[in-house]
Amino acid sequence: MMLDRMPSRCVIHTMIKSLLSNWKTTSAGVIMIAGAIIHLAFSIHAKTANENTWTIAITSIVGGLGLLVAGDASQSAPASTQPPTS
Repeated sequence: MMLDRMPSRCVIHTMIKSLLSNWKTTSAGVIMIAGAIIHLAFSIHAKTANENTWTIAITSIVGGLGLLVAGDASQSAPASTQPPTS
């Protein structure tokens, strides 16, 4: 029954394709997560990690994961041709 719960290969392929096609948000997410982990590791090593350090690290990691699953903005959207109304 465990095989029923595992994602299919098609889903994984789609996820990887999305990560590669949205390279701007993916790279920002990876950098954000890496920065948070490095900052947390140095704080723990220096024994200066406190509640604020953990809060910042967890928030940055969650934000980075959000960027990983987000897509880049579409450039094909037409600009508004109507003049602004006052």
